[in-house]
Amino acid sequence: MASELSPEKDAFVEMLVASGCFPDRRQALDHAVELLREESETVEAVREGLASIERGEGVPLDEAVKALRDKYQIADDEQITSSIPRRFSRRRSGTPCLTT
Repeated sequence: MASELSPEKDAFVEMLVASGCFPDRRQALDHAVELLREESETVEAVREGLASIERGEGVPLDEAVKALRDKYQIADDEQITSSIPRRFSRRRSGTPCLTT
């Protein structure tokens, strides 16, 4: 299925391909659609969480953080931030590339 992009978005996709971030246009666009899907799922999860809190079903933050630390055996905030995946890396000539 063909899709048309604005000239600015098309140029951006072409720059990502030319700089080596993606091997071809299709993979760049596939990645973009996957990110949109993930974002949509995240937004829906946040909405569900907020609705849960409004119904009084929430857990106090300190209890939730403790449960997550226990579950993932995380001792401190330094360990938490160092385990967050990086969304961007630098490849060829400093061009920002999305990581997969």
